[in-house]
This record gives sequence, C-alpha cells and structure tokens, in this order.
Amino acid sequence: MKHVERLLDSRRYVKDCQTLGYQPENVAEHIVFLGSATINKVLTIGVSNAIGSHLKLYQDRFTSADVDFYRDDIIAFLKPSQSAA
Repeated sequence: MKHVERLLDSRRYVKDCQTLGYQPENVAEHIVFLGSATINKVLTIGVSNAIGSHLKLYQDRFTSADVDFYRDDIIAFLKPSQSAA
C-alpha cells in the first residue's frame, strides 16, 4: 500500500489520471504490480507517457480473483525451472 500512496501523493499523477477519466486509486493498484521501475517512470514522465495505450487495461479495481491470478503467475515464474535429467 505504501507504493500506492506514493503515487497518490503525486499531484501530477492524480491530475493526469483524472484528466484521462480514470480513478487514480485503481490505476495505482495496477502500476504497483508492474514494479518499482514503472512507478518511478510514471512519477518522472507521467502516467500516459509511461503506460501508453495499456492504461485502459488498468481502469478497473483489482479484485481478490485478480490478486490470486497474479500471485500464482509470480510464484510460478520465481520457482527454479526443473529440467528433466
């Protein structure tokens, strides 16, 4: 949540989201999942420039099903691959 708050503390970020017709809170939740590099990029060059046309994918709030979906993908990605010997 501290990363979401960091985005919401940025007046530029909030204004950009509102101008584009998006809820800043909803978009921030998605941006946080993209990682700290994306958060910094959004804060530096603006949400529209950093995210581009993908921004429309981030307009809805995360649901618990979304979180579970991403959690499974991240865990699977982080597990060391097991090759057949």
